[in-house]
Parts: sequence; C-alpha cells; structure tokens
Amino acid sequence: MYQQNSDVSPWGQPPDYVLKEAKNTTKFFKCIGSVSQEESGQVFISRRSAYQALTEEEYEARELKKPSVGKEYFSHMDLEDIVNKYPYRKNLPEEDMVKERLTRLALIDFLRGLVEFDPAKRWSPLQASKHPFVTGEPFRCPYEPAPETPRMPCLADLLVFLSKSNADSSVVICDWLWLALDLFDLG
Repeated sequence: MYQQNSDVSPWGQPPDYVLKEAKNTTKFFKCIGSVSQEESGQVFISRRSAYQALTEEEYEARELKKPSVGKEYFSHMDLEDIVNKYPYRKNLPEEDMVKERLTRLALIDFLRGLVEFDPAKRWSPLQASKHPFVTGEPFRCPYEPAPETPRMPCLADLLVFLSKSNADSSVVICDWLWLALDLFDLG
C-alpha cells in the first residue's frame, strides 16, 4: 500500500542500510544520494537519508498504476503522538492519570520493539512476551530484552535440507537418517 505523505509511516522511514538491502525499495523510494563515501579507508555516513519516498506521480510512472492509498485513522503521524494524544477517560483521578501515562510509555516502547525495521534488532516473540507492558511489571524505560540463545540447527532441519538437495548421495543419507529416526522413535 502506498503511503501518500512524506513521513512514510508512524515509525518513520526505514534506515538506509535496511532500504539498501530490501527487495522492494525501488518500488516506493528513489535514491537521491550516496549512503556512504569511502575516503582513505574511513566510511562517512551522511546525516540525510540517501532515499526519498516517491510522490504519487512518481509511483504511478514507475508502477504503471495508480497507488492505492490507505485510510488515515489518526490525525497524528508519529507513534508517540498517536498514543500520547489519545484522550484520557473523563474524570480520571490524578493518581490514575499518572499510571495511564506510564502505561502509555510502556506501550510505545513495546510497539517500537515489535516494529523495529532491522530484523537483527527486532524482538522475538519470547523477548516481547517479557516486556513490562505484557507482564504488568513496573516499566523502566527503555526495556532491554535479554539476548536469546542462537537457534541451533537440529537433525530435522538437516533432513529437510538434505531432502531438498538433488544429489544422489544426500538422498541416500536422508533415507538412512529417516530410518534411524524411525528405529529409535525420534521422528
């Protein structure tokens, strides 16, 4: 879906290193500069983005169709403004108002962790499930999730990999492994 304003989304524009690697960047953005310049072994990164969102006209010219523009549900485009400017309940006591503000801060932090553009920095479901917004524990900004143990490939992953291979030897190995799993009731 095409985002018609230059703010791109409530989460802002993805960083250049993410846009550079994304497969559909050219569908929605144009490159207006260099991401970095190398000079005597040092890399200098510009403060301005090397990418700019396409206008509706540019999108239409590239894609040969009119962009489908989504409905705007909020008058604000920034995530913090959307959450913080949402009206409080009427006649809310001051003590509850303070709790609500803290809950909203936790919500913003939680959402930012879920929608992080960089997959390496984005929280896993397990990490997100331990966020104070979910657990109800006191929120201390910002939440730093514990790193997860990297996933180790298991025998089943190896079998899937080998079964997709065209080599005759991998088929034989795969057959033997499946047989071993069946014999020991591990499959």
